[in-house]
Amino acid sequence: MNIVLFGAPGVGKGTQAKFISKKYNIKIISTGNILRNEINKNTILGKNISNVINSGKLINDKLITKIIKKYILKKNIKNRILLDGFPRTINQAYSIDNIGLNITCVLELIAPHNTLIERIIGRRIDLSGKIYHIKNIKKKIKK
Repeated sequence: MNIVLFGAPGVGKGTQAKFISKKYNIKIISTGNILRNEINKNTILGKNISNVINSGKLINDKLITKIIKKYILKKNIKNRILLDGFPRTINQAYSIDNIGLNITCVLELIAPHNTLIERIIGRRIDLSGKIYHIKNIKKKIKK
């Protein structure tokens, strides 16, 4: 079983991916995590990714497909995966065949626009790469 999760930033793809992964023993392939790891390694590719992201743009289809394909080949996984953040475009969706994946299920997550804005504004990433929301961190401090 191979699953694609898609939806707007902040809709909860990462959160739902964790639940699905645990319940069905499926490996999560998070585009965001892969890109952050590449940036943290400070490679030439990571610097290029950082420049694109910092300019407010998305990584182009050809490059993100190449990065995902390389990751899948390196990890030698083509079954029992959940794609979080890929594909984001029609061209990326078509490229899944070139990667050699057979997608079993596609799940679209939807949330109200105001909810998405609130989630994104409050989102933080710590030095380890863990993503959290400032509301949740305040709750932990009060306890």
